[in-house]
Amino acid sequence: MSRLFLASITIAGCLSVGSLALAQGNTGGQAGGGLGGGPTGAQAGGSATVGRTGPVAQPPPNSIRGGSVPPAGSAGEPGGPLTSDDAASATNEPAEIPATDPSNLLNRRGNEFSVGVRAWVMHLPSVIAGIFARVEPGWGGATGFVGGPEFIYRNNGLDIVIGIMYADYSAGAGYFRGLNESPNATEQVRSSLFGVYLTSHFMWGIRLHRMFEIQIGGGIGLGYIGGDLFRSQAYQDPPGSGMWRDCVTPGTRPGSSGTVGAECMSDNTHYSSNNYREPGIFDRGSVPTLMPWVSLPQIAFHVRPHRNFDFKIEGGYALIGFYGGGSLHVVF
Repeated sequence: MSRLFLASITIAGCLSVGSLALAQGNTGGQAGGGLGGGPTGAQAGGSATVGRTGPVAQPPPNSIRGGSVPPAGSAGEPGGPLTSDDAASATNEPAEIPATDPSNLLNRRGNEFSVGVRAWVMHLPSVIAGIFARVEPGWGGATGFVGGPEFIYRNNGLDIVIGIMYADYSAGAGYFRGLNESPNATEQVRSSLFGVYLTSHFMWGIRLHRMFEIQIGGGIGLGYIGGDLFRSQAYQDPPGSGMWRDCVTPGTRPGSSGTVGAECMSDNTHYSSNNYREPGIFDRGSVPTLMPWVSLPQIAFHVRPHRNFDFKIEGGYALIGFYGGGSLHVVF
């Protein structure tokens, strides 16, 4: 009887001590596991004990239920504030890439828009003019300015460039005649013509670097032609020398001989004294009112040093001659 009584007391005492130890361990773990909690319980002591049988593993100091809170630190480091990429990952939205990020220059980004201005120089060599007419020596061709605003729609590697373009077609005096005409048909021609075009160019890019690429393509368009084309009959002075002058009045040469020449005839009114202007095609003349723009090929060296800025060095050949220059754009 006495042995049973002593065993009962011993078992009850052990259970009481174990229950008290577990209660103290749970209280300390809850206090130490909360955010901003004080150093009590298991956090203060490092571990909770159950009776005196050994340590019980506790959560790390910065852990909470369902996850962990990283220690304070700089942005982008473990434990630091959330970066834009971290925030985007949390919301399933793409992070905004800085404008100066080199990887974000000529990457295939889908649709983009830009506006800018082009400035070219166009040259019609006498060799090209000689395909259509007989050009007397001494005329070096025509050179003029071409430029205007342009709008670009970019879809991956394709640029669609819509532009309004002014073209200067003025040229100094030269002496021309038809390919099958005699020298007596030679006339002096000078131009103050110009064109205003609506054009569309299509350029495909071949990326060479994150900042630049080569673009190849062509363009089409339509333009209005304005200004004047002056014509005057011409004669050689002295005859047969190949040195040409314009006929001021019909019937006589204003040269030193003063004789009547076969060149300055009265069969038309093409004389410099009356500033004869060639009519347009709708007035039975030869100056076109509308002229197509066809350029092929066009090649551009496209440089993009910044997300919102680029420029091109470009050139090509159109129906009226060679052109080259550059363009600047603001990218949206």
